[in-house]
Amino acid sequence: MEKVDMVDFAESLFSFEKETDNQKKSRAEFECANFAKKMEQQFGVVVFFNVYTQDELNKQAGEINENK
Repeated sequence: MEKVDMVDFAESLFSFEKETDNQKKSRAEFECANFAKKMEQQFGVVVFFNVYTQDELNKQAGEINENK
């Protein structure tokens, strides 16, 4: 019996597309902003986040290694 990839199945059934890295990053930034707002309201502290995709980190690491 063949395994069914549920993501691929849902995409074909409902015409959904996989999220791109930029879409995932945007969603993560939104969630971080909401969390930071809650922390400021509840505790009076300001929280800052930087959100990177794995590809961005790999690219930065490659650039650092090239400059050594």
